[in-house]
Amino acid sequence: MSGLALVARELGAHITDSDAKQTIYTESLAPSGVSGVVVGHDIVNVPEAPAEVVFSSAVRPENIERAEARRKGLGEVHRSGLLTEFTALHETVAVGGAHGKSSTAALLTHVLTSCGKDPSYVVGALLRPPGVHAGAGAGRTLVIEADESDKSLLNYQVHTAVVTNVDLDHVGDSGAYHDISDVAKGLGEFATRAKTTIVSAQAAEHLAPFVSKMTVVRPGLVDGEPMRFCLQGENYEVNQPGEHQLHNAALVVEVALTRGCAPEDIRAALLTFPGLARRFELRGRTAAGARVYDDYAHHPVEWMRPWPPPARSPVAGGSWRCSSRTCSPGHSSSSPSSSTCSRPRTSHGSSPSTQPGKVLRCGRTSPSSSPPMSLTGHRRCRSPRAGRTSPGCCWTR
Repeated sequence: MSGLALVARELGAHITDSDAKQTIYTESLAPSGVSGVVVGHDIVNVPEAPAEVVFSSAVRPENIERAEARRKGLGEVHRSGLLTEFTALHETVAVGGAHGKSSTAALLTHVLTSCGKDPSYVVGALLRPPGVHAGAGAGRTLVIEADESDKSLLNYQVHTAVVTNVDLDHVGDSGAYHDISDVAKGLGEFATRAKTTIVSAQAAEHLAPFVSKMTVVRPGLVDGEPMRFCLQGENYEVNQPGEHQLHNAALVVEVALTRGCAPEDIRAALLTFPGLARRFELRGRTAAGARVYDDYAHHPVEWMRPWPPPARSPVAGGSWRCSSRTCSPGHSSSSPSSSTCSRPRTSHGSSPSTQPGKVLRCGRTSPSSSPPMSLTGHRRCRSPRAGRTSPGCCWTR
């Protein structure tokens, strides 16, 4: 919603805003020129005609501001409706999929901007810096996230559809989806409506029954390193940790090439991406010197990625390495300076295969003389990620 407000303002609209609570997104509006954000809903916040009230799926019809808007005879537009209007003004690249939409859309925006394409964009997380997540550029391209949760992605006028991956999500959300095949069918419909479709290899497996024509991106690792890959005969490197970021970047490279960017310019842009807020964001250090990261991982598959990220990460350091083998129930590793993954090494975004009642247990030894640490999955514990509780993995001595 805040991203739409920023773009609408840059296109000349007068914006007023209200939200149930103060967030990093409402705080990002004032420095960008949208002032007077009101915290809390009240009928006094509703302007007089002529005006339209734009709302998100979280704001129900009985909300007092929406009710007051109807009383005043104002139009009501779901946020996807306003975004659809924006997509009609540009050649829109829409990024869909279960995981990595914000990271991929933001990285694509950064690369296109660095290559002189000056795109407009609306993404779901703040770039760090400059602390914004939307803008109206002078170029012909608009980069957006395509939200599949409420099927609003089917409303957009899309030139290039990008699908990062397909996974089981949003089942039972207002009856949106029933199973993973239903999710794939929805993303497939999104893809077939676009002029061009670019997908990961993992997504292609699920979309094949529904999409007949798509470009499948299969990056190859360079020298086995988790942050360097080869695509169309060119080598590239990412500066964000995690194998999933490599797959995101490969999709970005493919799109950027279709938008007329040169490989050498793409290479340089990938290495200057500042990252996103709450995406493996370094927030500080403890009194003992341990780094504290904030990471928005809302899906079990994301909780079970290797932690810390693979070696050769600029933030994790080179003293830890995730091996390529898969943990089996009850297995633990004692090899020095190594850890094993608590999920199978499958394609990006795919779900791990576990058995009910089984626990995947992996061991990791510290490069120092401290006692070994064990990684146990599938139980609720205090997560190393900013100390929050999650049903992911925890470190215990």
